[in-house]
Amino acid sequence: MNARNDQLDSAKGLLIAMVVAGHWLEASNYWDDGLIRYVLTTIYAFHMPAFIFLAGMTSRPGKLRYRVAVLTSLLLAFQCLYAFYLPLTDSNKQFEWVDPFWILWFLCAMVWWLLALSMARHYPRLALAGSVIIALFSGAVPAVEYVPALDRALYFLPWFIAGYTYGQSSLERAAGTSVGVTVALSVTSLSLATALWLAQTGPGWLYGSHGFAVLEVTVLHGILMRALLMSIALIMLWTLFAIVGRLGNVLSIAGKRSLAIYLLHGFPVLAITPALGKLYDQYGAFVSIVTAGAATGLIVYLLSLPLFDRGLRAMGDRGAGLLLNAFPMQRFPGRAS
Repeated sequence: MNARNDQLDSAKGLLIAMVVAGHWLEASNYWDDGLIRYVLTTIYAFHMPAFIFLAGMTSRPGKLRYRVAVLTSLLLAFQCLYAFYLPLTDSNKQFEWVDPFWILWFLCAMVWWLLALSMARHYPRLALAGSVIIALFSGAVPAVEYVPALDRALYFLPWFIAGYTYGQSSLERAAGTSVGVTVALSVTSLSLATALWLAQTGPGWLYGSHGFAVLEVTVLHGILMRALLMSIALIMLWTLFAIVGRLGNVLSIAGKRSLAIYLLHGFPVLAITPALGKLYDQYGAFVSIVTAGAATGLIVYLLSLPLFDRGLRAMGDRGAGLLLNAFPMQRFPGRAS
């Protein structure tokens, strides 16, 4: 891309708001309440594929070592921060040093995607076809679950490669969608989300973090289910792009600073988790959803302030410098990029 695009940033802003809202609702009642489960199913049916599509759209294979160093340094830093912070909260989440904690899987997966992109850049269309096959069949390989974030990285890999290959053209074409088609797409997307909800499609499918053996389905069942979920996500992703094409620069600031929002919103969510459970127990799902919406707006606004973005960039740059100095180029054959 020659310049940042308000449509792109607005889409990222809307998606990062959905990430925050989803985690807030999960802390309220996880996926047990029917109404909350409906909202979560609608969000998780497409928000990570769409977010990863945009990540691929803005990624380039150049300066690979630096980009990987930035992501790795942030992963290590926030792994330590959450390790010390988690015992101060009354959260039921588990921490293991060998696995990225909770939301940090995305940083680790970004490393895998960038490495894949560096190999796929010469034949992107062929790489896209191969990534779809990998995403469909990786659930049948239990070994991927033992490599940090590799299971989710493989499951969402097609969206990253698709964003790199077709991202800009797709965003521009979706922006020209007529009002009537946009309304039809919106109705279709909500109908598909409702169908997933009625089928009680659990988070194990939508997270992409469980293999077919864990989900207790046959390989054929698992492949067909993943293909269905990818098709639904594609329709909903196009709907999102058609909608944000009419929103102008709404949430564009949040989109530009989405990484800071993503990495930092976990701290307030963990801190207030016990209160969220009590709120649901006392007032029910509707109040919890309204509260989640209001809290999401506040968190996204606060974490969109420039100081958080600047601080995170400085942390990443500093950490990358330390890693690259610790492992100088002479030890690694090949080009720096």
